[in-house]
Amino acid sequence: MIALTDRGRFMFPILEIESFYAGYTNGKRDVIYDLGTVAELTEKWLLGFSKSSHPYSDALNCLHSLGPTQSGNRLSFAIGICLSAPSANPDQVLRSYQDYIESNTRNLTNIITDLNVTLSFYGATPEIRSTLQKVDPQAFDLALTLYSVKADDVIKDAIAWDDLELFIKAFNALESSGEDAHIASVVAFNSLAMFEVDTQSLIHRHLVTCIDDEKDLFGEQMQNLRSELACSTTNSGLLARQRGARRSTLLPCGRSLLAKADASVTPIHRHPEFKLMLHRDLERTVREFFSPSLTGETDEKNGPYADEITQAFLDAGVSPGYLIAKGPCHPRHAAYPVTSDNMVFKALDKYVSMESGKQRFFATAYRVYLEGFPANEIAQACKTPEHLAAAYRLTGDKQLLQAGTDHARSLVMGQDLGL
Repeated sequence: MIALTDRGRFMFPILEIESFYAGYTNGKRDVIYDLGTVAELTEKWLLGFSKSSHPYSDALNCLHSLGPTQSGNRLSFAIGICLSAPSANPDQVLRSYQDYIESNTRNLTNIITDLNVTLSFYGATPEIRSTLQKVDPQAFDLALTLYSVKADDVIKDAIAWDDLELFIKAFNALESSGEDAHIASVVAFNSLAMFEVDTQSLIHRHLVTCIDDEKDLFGEQMQNLRSELACSTTNSGLLARQRGARRSTLLPCGRSLLAKADASVTPIHRHPEFKLMLHRDLERTVREFFSPSLTGETDEKNGPYADEITQAFLDAGVSPGYLIAKGPCHPRHAAYPVTSDNMVFKALDKYVSMESGKQRFFATAYRVYLEGFPANEIAQACKTPEHLAAAYRLTGDKQLLQAGTDHARSLVMGQDLGL
């Protein structure tokens, strides 16, 4: 470490820090390779003022400022350096300079983001997890702001690595954020549902402690499964649990290096205890999973996957009539009161009102449901040619065409021809 003498110039008192600052701000971004070494020296320099009642004032004075803007830029850059490379005492830097940081958050956030983008450009992976692990709970929100990440992002990354300590810190920060206190639990369960079930993980055992917790987790897992159907690949909503040596997967600005789960991961509907979990909260699960109002249609590639999931419900002992009555024909979605007398009509009426992607999602439930009725009863329930054409497409029963009008038959022929 080389100390600089006062030459009446505005500069860092340590040559290595000054050279890094001058090079970086003048466009020589390859100096980023020296970030680790410079961060150590910068942290030591900053903490040299930590026993003062106003550390940032002493640091600014030490810079031999030519003006408040110049000295402020350099102090912000120094703090940004310390928070952009793994350092020994990031918590002390945040604590000692908290007043200054809170007054210059936007500038510091821009500096940290720029340094980390440069690290990525030169092939290095930014590391912010270690800082988040070390900072005091009181400074955790401030650190999140500086890194432009949300507590949600930290929770998800902590689950991937089964880092209970970091999970609790992020959970508590979210819980005390001033929003609905319940939101922290919702985020935690939703994040846990994005990964393959591991009941032995530390975070699972910490979060899921009773039957109601198991129900909430299962509900989130089923909602994620429904969302997957709108994607072009199955299992696209699941993230892989991380194994082996810890590496950086949480990046500034909410970016993540967490990998998607591969095809070997068991989705929730294939889980050995799916039937048990389903019947613990049957009505709510069916009502939410088979709701026609959920955003997103089934991707055409995932039609067979939607059939498989629906079949899992049927194999678990749930009748197709129950799926339709509690799903698309639930009173909240019904245009008419649903009774046993008009159920087939109401089911078909709801079906023909759906977009094609949602019709594809419900196809298996409707097909198996209609198989329980004779053709003449289905035909009697069809009040319009569209109803009868839909019933024929679902069942393939030609008796329905024979019972229908010329208009109904022309609709079927036109659909078969893609008209």
